[in-house]
Amino acid sequence: MLINLKRYRKNLEKDVGHMGASKCDFFPCTFALPNEYHLFVEEFKRSPGSTWIMKPVS
Repeated sequence: MLINLKRYRKNLEKDVGHMGASKCDFFPCTFALPNEYHLFVEEFKRSPGSTWIMKPVS
């Protein structure tokens, strides 16, 4: 689902611009691990004390 939502937002940016795509920001910051692990670590360090939800594979 994450991949499809990111693709949808990217297509919106192409079609209607960044302002139109900003209306699509209804889902929280999400990472597909292990591929986006480095992005997760950056966000984790940027917001200490935040609550993170992790789901097991499958």
